[in-house]
Amino acid sequence: MKISIPAKRRIENLLSILSDDLAYDLLDKLGMEQSKPLERFSTLDDKFEGDWSTANFRKLWVASEISNLFKSYVTVFKTKSKKLTLTELKKKLIDEEIKKDKVIALELHKKPKLYQLSCTTENCKTMISKAATDKFVRDSIYWLPDLGIVMTQLHDDEDGDLLKKTFQDKITGKWESFRFISLVISKFYNDNRMISKLVVNAMAQITGFDGLDHISFQGDDVKAGLGGLHRRQDIRVHLDQIGPNIAVSSENIELQIGNQVRIKNFKGITELEHILYPEK
Repeated sequence: MKISIPAKRRIENLLSILSDDLAYDLLDKLGMEQSKPLERFSTLDDKFEGDWSTANFRKLWVASEISNLFKSYVTVFKTKSKKLTLTELKKKLIDEEIKKDKVIALELHKKPKLYQLSCTTENCKTMISKAATDKFVRDSIYWLPDLGIVMTQLHDDEDGDLLKKTFQDKITGKWESFRFISLVISKFYNDNRMISKLVVNAMAQITGFDGLDHISFQGDDVKAGLGGLHRRQDIRVHLDQIGPNIAVSSENIELQIGNQVRIKNFKGITELEHILYPEK
């Protein structure tokens, strides 16, 4: 089968932003050799002469959806762990209100098991038409059933509310919201050696002076950089300690004040589990 122009453009863009290591892991099963990020899709499309089997297209699609997840912020919830196959999940979800032609159901990862359940605003009868849709015309739930974690990208409207309610009523039960407070962010910063970003609240109510909202430190090794800054004799204020930490990022995960998180890779899922369930 041929890939439509809208699907081709979306997949091409998403594959191009994968890290080299992750691109190799996801696309090696399609026989992709090393290529430049912007040439990943075209290399594979040339390999198959533009004629994709259903199995190979699904692998390509899954790789693009993993990339989409890893570049996006999602809202996090805790729920009870559960054992359910993708087939069982689809049967439970599809009903008179949520039609089959609107449902995207994919297994993005096996260990830990990661399911994507999305609903489009319009009927899409083929995999290719579903693959062409983006976040503006779909609501998405990413579920880690074994870990008891739900991550969502839902619109605050009738369709988004319907998917959330149906998923809770038929599959998981109620979700428990989780907020990344400053204490959680600070603990993550203190517990991890390699930090690429730290954001500190510098609002006037905290610092005692106007003009700043926050101070951001970014680099390959923020902790090493701040250590050097602290040793400077002409800098007498520890700028990273001027207020509470409100965002932090490692190579695997990015946290910010509130209930959203960005998972950057599969290791980030493990780090998220440790944050949500520190007792495990």
